[in-house]
Amino acid sequence: MFEGKAMLAKEDAEKLLPELETLQAELANRKKELSAVNKEHEDEELKLQHQREKIVNKISKADYQMYSRIRGAEDGRAIVAVQRNSCGGCSTV
Repeated sequence: MFEGKAMLAKEDAEKLLPELETLQAELANRKKELSAVNKEHEDEELKLQHQREKIVNKISKADYQMYSRIRGAEDGRAIVAVQRNSCGGCSTV
């Protein structure tokens, strides 16, 4: 009884082995592609961070502090609605 199940399991494993190898090769290729895309995004992110630092140096300290406060209050969004002459991010009039 167990011998028959063991034989069937071995046969199934042998049938699935080529598919497994194909999938592993595809996974390796996709990991390489993902790595290349991540590298592109890292380079772009560094460029944008450098641009941001240049701009931050030109902004007054008070404006930057207000920007930081709004950005922190609105889940990272620095632009919020002004309703009834009140800032939607920090409630400043």
